[in-house]
Amino acid sequence: MNDPKTPRQYAAASAPDVVARLRHTIEANETARIVLSDSLGALGKSLDMHLGQIDEHLKQLIADIEGRPR
Repeated sequence: MNDPKTPRQYAAASAPDVVARLRHTIEANETARIVLSDSLGALGKSLDMHLGQIDEHLKQLIADIEGRPR
């Protein structure tokens, strides 16, 4: 948002500077939304696999506590 390498077009903290920085932030958020949208499928699959592994681990712990064979 505040890249020191990029010269300001307006005086710091002036209304035009704040507006430019807010617009930049909105654009960055849109980019993040696009990246998130593109990766949700893979994220969902990864979370499902992780939860499945945790379920199996918990089931095994229950079986161990109840003294059932593995």
